[in-house]
Amino acid sequence: MPSRLADILFSASLLAHAHAAATAGSAAALSMTLPLVINGWETALGPASGRLARTCQATLITSIENLASVNLSAVDPPSCLRSFAGSRGARSRIRTPVQATPRHEGKIGMPIQPRLIVTGREPDGTSVFVTDKPAEPIEVAALPDSEIYPLWGTEDGAPTVGTKPRVPKHLPYFPGTGGTRILFHRFAPDSSVAEPVGDPAAQAAEVAEKLPGLLDVFEPNHPGMHTTDSVDYGICLEGEMCLELDNGEEVRLTPGTCVVQQGTRHAWHNRGDKPALMCYVLIGADRDS
Repeated sequence: MPSRLADILFSASLLAHAHAAATAGSAAALSMTLPLVINGWETALGPASGRLARTCQATLITSIENLASVNLSAVDPPSCLRSFAGSRGARSRIRTPVQATPRHEGKIGMPIQPRLIVTGREPDGTSVFVTDKPAEPIEVAALPDSEIYPLWGTEDGAPTVGTKPRVPKHLPYFPGTGGTRILFHRFAPDSSVAEPVGDPAAQAAEVAEKLPGLLDVFEPNHPGMHTTDSVDYGICLEGEMCLELDNGEEVRLTPGTCVVQQGTRHAWHNRGDKPALMCYVLIGADRDS
């Protein structure tokens, strides 16, 4: 068997062990297995493919961190990451983000924890970070198991930038002409969502208070169907979603898919078996026809 193919197969075998260790949450097993996996990748890909080797290493480490729900900086980082700064001269910088409090304990592969970073300018024009914090969700009884993360928004009309302090415009839920909103929405699988429990009038009042304008666009006789006067950019970040249009046609979104909604009548469905996370950018628009 050619040596390079043997190296690849050996690395694949070690990766399977690392996957098992991550699933079991065994930090000790990870610290023993990861250096061998990384070295195997470097050997298999060779010095001539150093850039590809580093990409594979970074992908591998990120994947196993997600599986284990741990940061490898706590798992013997010198041995796990030695190949990044070893004899091949690879350069790597690892920046530790602000950690949100996990909201989905007990799941293999910790879901994305939404985080908001905002920049601004000092009076002298210097650029600075003004916000860096975990995003907090809004949950309402009318939408069981859904988490909506309002992140930022701008007033209706033409937005401005400069040295003046900026206050985000989160509400109402949908912007007027020229206004913007950006938010994350985590959808539970349709199959696991329970029917709302409680007084419908009280539920509607809660939504009107926390997310004003959201229910106004939905059609009472066609659950989920709604139309907005906005251009929406919808990006699937996690899980899978189905987008249904008014003719019954559907398209499946997987992570990395972007949908541009141009004021169309539609509905969202999570037909999978895992929660899905969407990012939405809403831009208020005038309807000309």
